[in-house]
Amino acid sequence: MASRASARRYARALFDVVSKSGDVDAALSELKALGAAISGHADLQRALTSPGVPSGAKLNVMREVLSLQPGSKVVARLLTLVVENDDIDEIEQIVEAFEQRVLDLHQVVRAEITSAVPLAADKMQAIEASLAAASGARVVITPRVDPSILGGIVAKVGSRVYDGSVIRHLARIRARLVSGDSLQ
Repeated sequence: MASRASARRYARALFDVVSKSGDVDAALSELKALGAAISGHADLQRALTSPGVPSGAKLNVMREVLSLQPGSKVVARLLTLVVENDDIDEIEQIVEAFEQRVLDLHQVVRAEITSAVPLAADKMQAIEASLAAASGARVVITPRVDPSILGGIVAKVGSRVYDGSVIRHLARIRARLVSGDSLQ
């Protein structure tokens, strides 16, 4: 949990600095690209996270990475600070926390839609419109497929879960049958 709190502090610090200049979207793109480069390259990640690699060498590696993908000084300074503090293993959480701050700024809500089969684009748009109307904010949907729900959908918007799955409906029917309640 301390890792998550630390990642939020890094994200908040970056957000505070870049929001003054209005470049939050550019900083998010840059941070995502660098985070993906670090997370997606096993040797690079190992070099930056290994306790056997001296701090100076880790800093040199990060500087080389930053020189290959030039960007803003603020994001470069953040990543250098993260490496100095030996917190580079939190890069994915930092990116996620920063992205959440940017979404909050733009009044966008994330929603995860789980269905038993992939949904057609028109159905996704209809669900997105319904969730936007219910939440009063723009909605960005991440679709997931989970055949175990049998049918229907499960929508997770922020911390709220709307479970319209067949498996949940069957569980409610079973609970009523076991308890002796009427199904009407």
